[in-house]
Amino acid sequence: MRTQLVVGDWSDDGHGKTEVFQVIHNLASSDSLEDAFVRGSELLEIDMEQIACDYEAPYIYRGQIDKLLKAGFDSDTESFTMPEELDAYGYVEGPEGFINIWLFIAKQGNPDLEYEILPTYKDVINVGGYGLFH
Repeated sequence: MRTQLVVGDWSDDGHGKTEVFQVIHNLASSDSLEDAFVRGSELLEIDMEQIACDYEAPYIYRGQIDKLLKAGFDSDTESFTMPEELDAYGYVEGPEGFINIWLFIAKQGNPDLEYEILPTYKDVINVGGYGLFH
């Protein structure tokens, strides 16, 4: 199954910036992937809406990092940094880091989950159609 995961302002009610990731996974549907994420969030007691939730503030709090590491998150994925001078929080390393955390949580909710993040293509042809949207 192929699922698109959108990071950022998906509703376009703020800064309007997003990045889309294509993920291939072995679950039956995109709903199954989302269900796995919800279960994983409950198991780990992590609320992703509290991670990188404000404009230009890619924070992840120390308690969330500790829960991820305790559950086996590989800190070598470069998904977040925890500067020594900061005790309360670290920084999520861009949209890729956020997706790595999200998928790790989903795998906690369904250990049978296998996935691959497909490369993001930056070569885009803007074909017009500006007037199509109100």
